[in-house]
Amino acid sequence: MQLFLISLFFINCSFQLPAYANVGLVSEDCPKAVELYNKGTFSQDPAAKEILFKEAIPLCTDPEVISKALNNLADVYEKKGDFIRAIINYRKAIAVKKDFVTPYVGVGDIFAKLGDYYSAYVMYGNALKIDPEDGDAVQGRKKTEEAYKKKMVLYFDRDSSRISDNYIYRLQLIGEAVTNSKRIDITGFTCDIGSKAYNKRLSLRRAQSVASYFKSHYPIDSKRFVVQGKAEPLLPDSNEEARTLNRRVEVIIE
Repeated sequence: MQLFLISLFFINCSFQLPAYANVGLVSEDCPKAVELYNKGTFSQDPAAKEILFKEAIPLCTDPEVISKALNNLADVYEKKGDFIRAIINYRKAIAVKKDFVTPYVGVGDIFAKLGDYYSAYVMYGNALKIDPEDGDAVQGRKKTEEAYKKKMVLYFDRDSSRISDNYIYRLQLIGEAVTNSKRIDITGFTCDIGSKAYNKRLSLRRAQSVASYFKSHYPIDSKRFVVQGKAEPLLPDSNEEARTLNRRVEVIIE
């Protein structure tokens, strides 16, 4: 989600940023950073926008400036379909200014696009804790609350098919829907580390773990389950953020 222009009246350059934001920091020049940010916001060229926001970020340590530049850089990546870099920069914007609503909504939008509706639901909820009347967060929360009851995603540790305690709650949220469904498709995925043959087996084990959880906790006919594992990662990127998101199981309820 892109923001609008910044007025120089609001600039205060005395703030400190997280360590990563100061790497390669040049001499402080917040007015120049604002100028670059505003040019990027006006520009209709995605490539130019990316360059301008990147140039603005190291010039100023004011959270009001850098958080918005990071947010708008993330928005450029999101619109290009580069969801991993978008998430990374939205999260940086949140780290710089934790009460900044827009990047929470941005991360929520990306999770929704990736089919992880519950994570999106949580991010929209985080945005509403800051601003209960944010229209995009309210709408996103409403849509994803219904969507995650039909499709749930949970993530796994590297080279593991054990369901983490952190994700048992997600399975419990859809337990009733699974019990009353006609068909449950459970598909496992892995990251790009390892051979295709090994990854397919690991993906299948992950899917089987989820199916076994449902069978042992709910009265469900095994014939309703369609369980499979995929050898190819869902996301093509090979960085750690993508790998974390690729180590997943998707449960689709029909």
